[in-house]
Amino acid sequence: MRVLALIILSTSLISACVDRSESSSDEEQQMMAQTGQSSDMGSNVDVFFRDAMDAGHSDAGASAARDAFGVERMSDSAGMMRPVAPIHFGGDRPANYYLPYDYDPDTPVPLLIGLHAFMGNALWHNSYLGLSDVTQEQGILLVMPNGRRNPDGHRFWNATDHCCDAYDQGDVDVAYLAALVDEARRHFNVDPSRIGVFGHSNGAFMGHRLACELSEHLTHVISLAGTSWADAMRCGPVEPVSVLHIHGTWDAFTRYVGQVKREGDPSAVYDFFRCQNQRCTTETMACNENDMCAGIWSCMEECGWGVDDSLCRQTCYVAAEYPAQVAWMEHWICLVGEGCYDNPTLPEPGYSGAEELVSRWVNRNGCEDSGVDGTPLDLIFTLPGVDTSVTAWSAGCARNTEVRFWSLERGEHSPQFNPDFSNQAIQWFLDTPRTLE
Repeated sequence: MRVLALIILSTSLISACVDRSESSSDEEQQMMAQTGQSSDMGSNVDVFFRDAMDAGHSDAGASAARDAFGVERMSDSAGMMRPVAPIHFGGDRPANYYLPYDYDPDTPVPLLIGLHAFMGNALWHNSYLGLSDVTQEQGILLVMPNGRRNPDGHRFWNATDHCCDAYDQGDVDVAYLAALVDEARRHFNVDPSRIGVFGHSNGAFMGHRLACELSEHLTHVISLAGTSWADAMRCGPVEPVSVLHIHGTWDAFTRYVGQVKREGDPSAVYDFFRCQNQRCTTETMACNENDMCAGIWSCMEECGWGVDDSLCRQTCYVAAEYPAQVAWMEHWICLVGEGCYDNPTLPEPGYSGAEELVSRWVNRNGCEDSGVDGTPLDLIFTLPGVDTSVTAWSAGCARNTEVRFWSLERGEHSPQFNPDFSNQAIQWFLDTPRTLE
């Protein structure tokens, strides 16, 4: 019960942590109703196509034909056979798309796919990161698909053995997303050197899987609070892929240090205190040396560890001064990261840690081992001053790729970012085109 209670507490305190993109299906339907959109259909087809069709094809004699791929094309005023823009991609599993404001069919445009978190949806993912606003301004074709629903009504991507097809509904998402890329390339003039994914949580897990399985076409992954298989060998030989990995050190959901079985893990029952004493001594001392931090734990003990006591425990934390809150959270995150609350009797395939994942991509791309430290960034709205260390690997990387790591100090699973966050991430995508073979 204590374990469940602490997880519930951390979910509330880090909540701040969980952005609205991880909303319930009821909230999704309500939001869709308010905006006049369907949860499964609709699009933001640029008015360029509407105007072009009206202006160039209002005559009864306008010619139309389908090409070898079955794509309908119509001649424009110059006699060029242009593809007719579909309402959405994906057929009976629709995905909305957003064209740049100044789209010119004669100029190749980068393609970006946004992949939402578990329990989220495309609408909330777009709202959380402001993707369509940025991409339409910066000349990028954005595709926003939805994951399938599980029996609980939650949307998911089947990315790895850890996340997130809990009901074994089938491994079809790679093929579906590959088909979306193909469809976008058939209808629009896509730049093959910049075809990327911007995923959060479960969507970031999915992005890394796509980089492993579709690297012939996928050139970039922007990963926020996601990672990949615990076993690096699950990702076979790949083409070089540029990766921007963004991960918070206080992420208690997709742990910064990863989740794997370790030597000395209790084999049959929880052994919380043994785990704490062996693995979190430094963090424990930091909390014990701060009277108010130790008082947070004492206060929580007085509240009790039932689910109904959650508000009382939250008050214990909020009432403390900021240095005590930091010390307590560092202690808590260490306990979570070291698996002190894990049930060792449950089969858990786990996942790689953030630094391990970055190292894998450095090796896969053939980059030199030594990264270059960049200027620290101020990305998180709720934290004062710079909060993000930057390291980049570009020397020696094949096909002009790059691996970049933004480590968010005290960053949570779904930070409240500054307005320019997505702009900076997407600018990196634009600035690192993969060399064509």
